[in-house]
Amino acid sequence: MEKLIYFYARFLGTLLFKFFFHLEVKGRENLADVGSACIVAPNHQSYLDPIVLGLALPIRLKYFAKADIFGIPCLSFLIRHLGAIPIERDIMSSMTLRHGVKVLKEGNWLVIFPEGTRSRTSRLLEAKQGIGFLHYKSKAPVLPVFLDGPGRALPVDSKMIKPVKIRVFIGKKIEGSGKDYPSIAREIMDALGKLQPLRGRREGLNPSRLDTGK
Repeated sequence: MEKLIYFYARFLGTLLFKFFFHLEVKGRENLADVGSACIVAPNHQSYLDPIVLGLALPIRLKYFAKADIFGIPCLSFLIRHLGAIPIERDIMSSMTLRHGVKVLKEGNWLVIFPEGTRSRTSRLLEAKQGIGFLHYKSKAPVLPVFLDGPGRALPVDSKMIKPVKIRVFIGKKIEGSGKDYPSIAREIMDALGKLQPLRGRREGLNPSRLDTGK
């Protein structure tokens, strides 16, 4: 039943996003050698981001979602079957990160937004060190994914969805050479900055201001 719900949700979602947002995915060739476990690290602009990722990547993803969302009956039913994992605390809490390591070691693709929150300007925000912790502890490769368009389709605080083009840029996997969490996070954010399209570069999107915990 769960697989059937996932299949139909993905099928209908793909049709809708192709029609309304002309969803375009570039870099699928970079998925070939990623492996069974992976940290998917996208920029974060909109509540649409998890849906876009689920449609763009050809594998069932795992997500962390705030527990209060699961109190909404219809939404709870849907997101549980699409791979959401309820958490009680902030997404980068130590408890959540340890859970994330477990999910990765079980052979899943886990979505973690390095910025930790949505950007109101579509500029890349400072990265949290949690992404570095996850990679260091799990040894899973990191797949940088730049999302262009969700922030214009459904901006922060907006209740109206606009039919604008959405593009997804999949980068090459990262197996961090950094020896500490901030340097790993910096490498990931640098990769995201390089994936952003020319339009974003012209608008001055800031690729990598890292939170080093100082």
